[in-house]
Amino acid sequence: MKIDPNQKLTIGARRTLLQLQKELERMLAEKDFSDIQVTELCERTMIPKSTFYHYFEDKFDLLNYLFESYQKLIYPELDELHDHDAKAPEMLKNMFALADKYAPLLERILRKNDRSGHFYRQLHAFIFDAAYRAISKSTDKERYDLPIEIVSRMNAYAIITIFDWVYIKNNPLTREEMIEYTCQLFQ
Repeated sequence: MKIDPNQKLTIGARRTLLQLQKELERMLAEKDFSDIQVTELCERTMIPKSTFYHYFEDKFDLLNYLFESYQKLIYPELDELHDHDAKAPEMLKNMFALADKYAPLLERILRKNDRSGHFYRQLHAFIFDAAYRAISKSTDKERYDLPIEIVSRMNAYAIITIFDWVYIKNNPLTREEMIEYTCQLFQ
């Protein structure tokens, strides 16, 4: 990504990035990610292609930026936390709350994007990374006889399993039930 996430952006830059992000979300709800073209994205946002390329290498870079912005909504200060400081239940609540907030959009996006396509793989990678990072920083390492990396990976896959079951396989659960199921799988 050409922009530094830690760099202070002007209001104009933030507005441009938000426009590109929102339009990418709309386009993902209309068509598969592989069919999205930077030219069309720029036309729809009325942002010059040169401006797009000032911020991003390509559409894949923009998609990564989109997921990074979601990560900040789930657990804004995760990177600054030390081991045992993160609160996995808080992260779970935030993750499922974000999914609930965007559920109609997410469902449309998932219907339009191939399960073996780039968007779907990036979504799973995003969920896994967010969960793994939070869990690895919050797990009581002495509780397990296994390396914490294995425990964190298994718990991250538990979150993906619940997420898929609810949002992709359309098994309705309340947010509290999703958290409860996930916590049961953690044991």
